[in-house]
Amino acid sequence: MSQDIESLYQAIGAEALDAAPDLQGTLLVYAEVDDGLIAASVFYEKGARRTVTFKDCPPVLEDLVYALWETWQATPGQAAWGAIEYVVRDGSFNISLTYPDQMDAQEGLPERRPRVIQKYFGDAKVDYADPA
Repeated sequence: MSQDIESLYQAIGAEALDAAPDLQGTLLVYAEVDDGLIAASVFYEKGARRTVTFKDCPPVLEDLVYALWETWQATPGQAAWGAIEYVVRDGSFNISLTYPDQMDAQEGLPERRPRVIQKYFGDAKVDYADPA
């Protein structure tokens, strides 16, 4: 793994944590990326009841995820991915990448994102009330 990619991992984590006030559990940054396009969201458990909260991805965090996508595919031997799940849990992070050939071309973000949310938060209801 290149130093640039490792630095971006760390920067993404720091910005994600800044975007999740009152984090009390799992934090997920989910993004789908293509050339010139990014759709990114932050989901995290907050408060004593660990309510799953949705936030629009801050522009700085979006820029970092896009920079990771560009840096990743510019690295020899690395294929471009189409989606990233960046998860922070118990003080550590895990990254899962989905490549375009693993994505159903008949589906879009509205179909894929709920499955990713369920993967990390189960059947918890997501609070979409204050996305900013």
